[in-house]
Amino acid sequence: MDEKTGACGSVFNLLEDYTFNHKVEIQTGILKKECEELLKQFFRELRKLKK
Repeated sequence: MDEKTGACGSVFNLLEDYTFNHKVEIQTGILKKECEELLKQFFRELRKLKK
């Protein structure tokens, strides 16, 4: 979940608000801490490269 830009249940729900040929079930919170750390690490490294 991303409270600022999330598109699957946070800000809006892309998979329910638009018509697609497939139905998708969303499960939240799976590996949440691990995913948060990967994203933080990625952007930390990106900022280092820009300096």
